[in-house]
Amino acid sequence: MSLLFLLILSSAIQAQSTMKCTNCGGEGSVPEKCTCHNGAIYCTSCNSGKVSQRCSSCSGSGYSTRTSNKTCEHCGGSRYNRMSKQIPCQSCRGGKRPQTSRGGNVIYVDCTHCNGSGYKTEYYNAACRYCGGRGYSGTETVKITCSACEGRGEISSNCSRCQGRGSYACSKCEGYGSLKRECRVCGGDGRVFVKD
Repeated sequence: MSLLFLLILSSAIQAQSTMKCTNCGGEGSVPEKCTCHNGAIYCTSCNSGKVSQRCSSCSGSGYSTRTSNKTCEHCGGSRYNRMSKQIPCQSCRGGKRPQTSRGGNVIYVDCTHCNGSGYKTEYYNAACRYCGGRGYSGTETVKITCSACEGRGEISSNCSRCQGRGSYACSKCEGYGSLKRECRVCGGDGRVFVKD
């Protein structure tokens, strides 16, 4: 190789210098918007962090049934009915009581205990003949609201994928919302060659 060629080549190399790349500001990379939603990925496994499933306690109907004894409508569940019967008055004879007047004569006046009827009313409790003294007659089935799902028929729980948040951090941009790609102007070096 001739000396002249080497001198020309060395002067050309010395004539070039570098400066900071204006496209990337010397960083060597430029930001690029990620395809996610500001660093988050919406969870496709749930509805805003909650997952609903059919209630197993009521099979999704929202209520359950309960069978109980039907209260006797004749005795109201007390098992007895209040009954009455007429018994002869023990305080008089046929409703009249003897009374001595001032003149010494005996007169008969109405008994104050039985009001002159000769009988008194006596009350007693008798076993209800409709339910046999049990207080109930047969059984009845009633619907009650399911306590597990409170009548909704389904139970909600936190999504296991997003832990109930409804979204999770993007794995590409690590939640920052933007990516860094190599600068095309400087090739990632951060500096460009300029002629002197």
